[in-house]
Amino acid sequence: MFLDPRPADTQECPMLRTLRLVTLLIAVFAVPPPIAAEWFADLYAGAGFPDADDHTNRARDFDLDVVVSNIAYKNSTVIGGRAGYWFDSLGFLGVGVDASHVFGPDIGAQTASFEACVPAGCLTGPQAVRRASLNVTSVGLDLLLRWPLLTSGAFPRGRLQPYVAVGPAVFIAHFRDTSNFSPSNQSDTDTVVGPKAAGGLAWHVTRHLAVFAEYRFTRFEAEWEFQSNFGRLEVSAPITTHAVLGGLSLRFP
Repeated sequence: MFLDPRPADTQECPMLRTLRLVTLLIAVFAVPPPIAAEWFADLYAGAGFPDADDHTNRARDFDLDVVVSNIAYKNSTVIGGRAGYWFDSLGFLGVGVDASHVFGPDIGAQTASFEACVPAGCLTGPQAVRRASLNVTSVGLDLLLRWPLLTSGAFPRGRLQPYVAVGPAVFIAHFRDTSNFSPSNQSDTDTVVGPKAAGGLAWHVTRHLAVFAEYRFTRFEAEWEFQSNFGRLEVSAPITTHAVLGGLSLRFP
């Protein structure tokens, strides 16, 4: 039999010892274990679906604005890659650099409506639009957030990872006309900044390899310059694209 050398009025009762133990266990298990840094590299491909939108043609020499309404684009092919880093202390937060190329959200031959306005008034009517091609390359900086699901010893960050990404991107838009302007077969390139947002779901096949599916939204407004019968013509258009992507992700914990 062992006696507690402390005086009887200072001895710790069993209930207090139990309370201290429970408090210690809660503190230990409430703090998530540290997660090592994780680098990643993604490759993806998919399809882009541009929204129809208006083109504004400004003939500066004549103080003339012509708005061609609701020009439709063809669906396109998207390929690209992303590389980044998930932070040590915040396993759900990461950053990445994304680069992609969109092939052929072209303008097919179609009939649209136009509104031509000068200081004296406006004129409206149908407008024949001839074929033109558009290719877009983008480089963006992503802020990434993920949620680890189905965690285990083999997959400490979760085998299933829903994620979102948002950030600015630089868009390089190359527009080539066929015969809408005179002379024909002109082209111009504009570089602009616009927003990019995405949401997706990644599934780990192994600890170092995942497959993912992603929805992506991009929007920017480009301006190109052509020669026409009205002299120098500035053509501006907002380009809004919804893309569905799939790819492979390599993870390096």
